[in-house]
Amino acid sequence: MLYAIAGVSGNTGRVAAETLLNAGEKVRVIVRDAAKAESWRARGAEVAVADLGNAEQLAAALKGADGVYLLLPPRVAPGFRAYQQETGKALVAAVAQAKPAHVVLLSSVGAHIPEGTGPIAGLYPVEQGLRAVQAAHPGVNVTFLRAGYFMENLAGSFAALGDGILPGFTPVDAPIPMIATADIGRTAASLLREGGKGLQTIQLGGPVRTPADAAAALTRLLGRPIQAVEAPTFAMAATLQSYGFPAELAGLYQEMTEAMLAGRVGWEQGAGIRNVEGTTSLETVLAGLLVRQPRRVGVLGSGQVAQVLARGFAGEGHSVRIGSRDADKLAAFATEAKIGHGTFTSVAAESEIVVLAVKGTAAEAVVRENAAALSGKIVLDATNPIEDAPPEGGILRFFTGPNDSLMERLQALAPTARFVKAFSCVGNHLMVHPKLPGGRPTMFIAGDDAGAKAMVTALLDTFEWDAEDVGGAKGARAIEPLCQLWCAPGFLRNDWVHAFKVLKP
Repeated sequence: MLYAIAGVSGNTGRVAAETLLNAGEKVRVIVRDAAKAESWRARGAEVAVADLGNAEQLAAALKGADGVYLLLPPRVAPGFRAYQQETGKALVAAVAQAKPAHVVLLSSVGAHIPEGTGPIAGLYPVEQGLRAVQAAHPGVNVTFLRAGYFMENLAGSFAALGDGILPGFTPVDAPIPMIATADIGRTAASLLREGGKGLQTIQLGGPVRTPADAAAALTRLLGRPIQAVEAPTFAMAATLQSYGFPAELAGLYQEMTEAMLAGRVGWEQGAGIRNVEGTTSLETVLAGLLVRQPRRVGVLGSGQVAQVLARGFAGEGHSVRIGSRDADKLAAFATEAKIGHGTFTSVAAESEIVVLAVKGTAAEAVVRENAAALSGKIVLDATNPIEDAPPEGGILRFFTGPNDSLMERLQALAPTARFVKAFSCVGNHLMVHPKLPGGRPTMFIAGDDAGAKAMVTALLDTFEWDAEDVGGAKGARAIEPLCQLWCAPGFLRNDWVHAFKVLKP
């Protein structure tokens, strides 16, 4: 089976293509710019170059595919409705010409309503066009994947988080059928592998969430109060225009919001319509959005682990400072790496996320002296309780016992800090974007603050690690000895290039 996937430069198409490739399926990605497809070629995907608004090019890209995933890519530019109409007609014409066995179209809640729904109304004629193709050519199966409100759209309100608010144009208690784009992509891939069933509609969204729910999740993630605030809907178009939206598009968004609040936009009811809920939590999506925006990260330590992680966070676009008891000790590194430096206390005080990467024997003193500066902060604890003594038979000596951990001691010294064990069970050369034949390795994490662990999980994802949560702070008792296990092959056989991976069905 061969699947052609459009929109791979966006969230849903990328996830659909990755899901299919990971399942061993043949994938053809459709891109406008061939230069942007090299990473897909490297993963074994075919590449077809086509503009989705060009029916001939798109038909050629769909030719021979057993299943295809299509969408109207978002665009913030003048002439939005004309763009929707032209691209929609091209999609329908290309399907009619190529006649793939199965088409999955990313549509929207309310797409069965012909007008008065803002941008959503642009999907109505696309659905109708594909219905006509399916009726004329029964061998072309069509699935409308109608998605709810993208959780990722909430990032548009993040600019006000510094003021402790999440502004929006819907009532704070309005129930909204939200969905993560990752769930859309995975569902599309699943539907393609499942095969067509004539003409079917899948409605994907929920459980419903409110703006107040989003604010509560952000409060847990950031560790400080965030309040949802409602702005008047009549001001939406003018506000969006002030941010650079074209007048037509801003007006369409206001029309859509007013239609939703009036109850005119909702799920279609009827036989043969399947309703599916997402599995990705709102908190997980929000954490991912937060860590992909610049955060103030402080790294405490002057050794190799501290320097590698400081460079790693800076490479992800974060504002990084590195600290030591003696600030001058890091002057040369800071100059070379173009990273600010200071004392433990000054770096901790100015950061919202702190990486503790000092020697295990010094960790308790550092935390005790800086407990006030760490209060309320997420602290990634990369330390291990290694004694100042040589290994015995290749096994490092620890100064903690089996029913104790260094992180538990540190959490007790700074009870209002949000400790998460991470980066403690692998060598520093593999901490940032490890490239190993077995794929992404597993980083074990533990901590008592669920919001902090969600943020750390998202941070690890940007570093190309899968996180495995082993519970509260006591979970560090299981994680810290993994340092001994990881180091043993190195001390015994000079083998330092490996990482742990959890294998699941």
